Amino acid sequence: MLHPKNILRSNRRTLAIFVNSNGDLVVKAPLKLSDQKIFAFIKSKESWITEQQAKITKSSYINKNVLTYRTFFFLGTELTPLVDQRVKQITHYNSTLLLPSKLV
Repeated sequence: MLHPKNILRSNRRTLAIFVNSNGDLVVKAPLKLSDQKIFAFIKSKESWITEQQAKITKSSYINKNVLTYRTFFFLGTELTPLVDQRVKQITHYNSTLLLPSKLV
């Protein structure tokens, strides 16, 4: 059984579900609609939900460390950049890429 990340209740008349950009299931429901009816609806849409989550997961592999420049990939290896004043040229050491401070 799929469980929603959030159930947002408001003065709406209809029940709505969507999968957000992180692949989490979010439900928007009327204030007085029972949890039993909400979960029955989720169960009836389970194949659609898993399909949407699979699409998002497949199309949006994002390494958050890469987005924030904490790490990056080079020739299939994840490297961590480190600025070092003692280094005169870019040097690769284990999984660290040493960068001279004059480049930064």
